[in-house]
Amino acid sequence: PAATYAQVYIRSQVATLQGNMTVTYLEIVSSFVAAGNTVTVTASASVNIAAGGYITSTSGGSWTVSGTWTNASTSASWSFAAPITFNSGANQTMTFAGTNLAGNEFDAVTFNSTAAMTYTMATRGLRLGGALSITDTLTTVGLTTSNLAVTAGSITIGTNGTLIAGSSTITVSGNWTSSAGTFTVGTSTVSIQAIAAIAAATTSSFYNLTITTGTSTPSTNIDVD
Repeated sequence: PAATYAQVYIRSQVATLQGNMTVTYLEIVSSFVAAGNTVTVTASASVNIAAGGYITSTSGGSWTVSGTWTNASTSASWSFAAPITFNSGANQTMTFAGTNLAGNEFDAVTFNSTAAMTYTMATRGLRLGGALSITDTLTTVGLTTSNLAVTAGSITIGTNGTLIAGSSTITVSGNWTSSAGTFTVGTSTVSIQAIAAIAAATTSSFYNLTITTGTSTPSTNIDVD
């Protein structure tokens, strides 16, 4: 059955979710098995995962987080196949696991918002195997990389979305779509490592662009500074 909690602390045992959960604060020190359930973190609250903690969440589930995400996990048991949406109404600092994990932290990630705001990455990069989407139909949403690395299966910067890249290296193993949003290129490097389509705005499309594998086909003219 679905359940709503104010705060959930998972500290010494394996906690297995038996139904959908809504919570305003989630702290994981040991193991949280979300399986195929839906997890909603509301009210601009936080998810905090300690070095020894891990999440198992299958593709049949989904997550929505309205606050910060702080993941210090180094666990080999980390397995997060469910799509996750970050959907906040205030600026948030996001500390992802980066290379602390042997593999990807997520599969598919969407950055959305309920009011104009920016997510700012801190400390470590963001690694996901599926689609990274930065888009909002009602207001504006931005992701600032803080010069940290981003690795994704594909990247879409959609309507009202902005990716501020600084000097980051952004590695993509699929399509790149930024024609509907804003890509603030800085001195970043975008590395496309598969057969892919590129749809980008023609003004300052990229600073450095590297195509390492396969053929990438642009749908418009692109500009590389």
